[in-house]
Amino acid sequence: MNTTSIFFVHRSNSIYLKYTLRQARFYNPHAPIYLIGDESNNQYDFVTHINIEDYFESAGEFSKHYVHMSFTPQKFEQFCFERWFIIKDFVKKNKVEQFLCLDSDVLLFCNANEVKDKYNSYEFTIRGNCGAGLNYFSSIKALEEFCDYTSKHYTNPEFFHILELNWAGYQERKHGGVCDMLLLALYLEENKEKIGDVGKIENNTIFEYCILDVFQNNEKIIYKKGIPYVLKKENKNWLKLKSFHINVEKDKMYLYYTAGRLYKERFTDWVKDMRDKYQLRTRIKKILGRS
Repeated sequence: MNTTSIFFVHRSNSIYLKYTLRQARFYNPHAPIYLIGDESNNQYDFVTHINIEDYFESAGEFSKHYVHMSFTPQKFEQFCFERWFIIKDFVKKNKVEQFLCLDSDVLLFCNANEVKDKYNSYEFTIRGNCGAGLNYFSSIKALEEFCDYTSKHYTNPEFFHILELNWAGYQERKHGGVCDMLLLALYLEENKEKIGDVGKIENNTIFEYCILDVFQNNEKIIYKKGIPYVLKKENKNWLKLKSFHINVEKDKMYLYYTAGRLYKERFTDWVKDMRDKYQLRTRIKKILGRS
């Protein structure tokens, strides 16, 4: 049985990375899982570590033309763009035709072949109109076309003007900015029939769901056999999650991880979390003048 390759691209060894990597491996025991990263995160023997600098040629070329138009830090925003070019260079050189790209803050609760079977008729997937947490690509060509589309918006004045207009809107709102999700949204507008939506609910199941939605909607979460379910208030149905995007409060990833092991690490992160909460309460009491 062919297995779908999984990619993470990440610099540094963030506190949550150990959880997302091991969660992906738990549900994909035989799949090639690649962490394209730096020396700091070259310490997980259950995935294949790739030096990010070995596949930075296209990303480096893109970066020559990148113009920062965002209220978020340039280093973060630029890297979000660069990762697509890094993956593109790797899959082209190594002839990886079908693959799943995961944000490093996404916990996977299914086999990647399930995503492939569901969305292989599309060129690639997005959550909603721009989500970039779980993106399946059915071919190298699909990623190449998106990278070309992105580059065009920074090298062709006519297309760059579109980004400038969007940036003007962000400046008025004093929030957000031009990012890879904007390019995904623009690409989707022109290629709707080619893009699958992993944020679409079918049979009370969804392939990507965000913790931010849980918080904003004050939704209840339960786990059944290690799988997260969210109670949807509008219909009282339990929604089964195939992946859980912990896109806020990432240091609390240990709360949502279910792949076993990491007992010491989970306890350590829990202690740190409790300590931080205690210190915060202490600071608040001091501000309020309470003992």
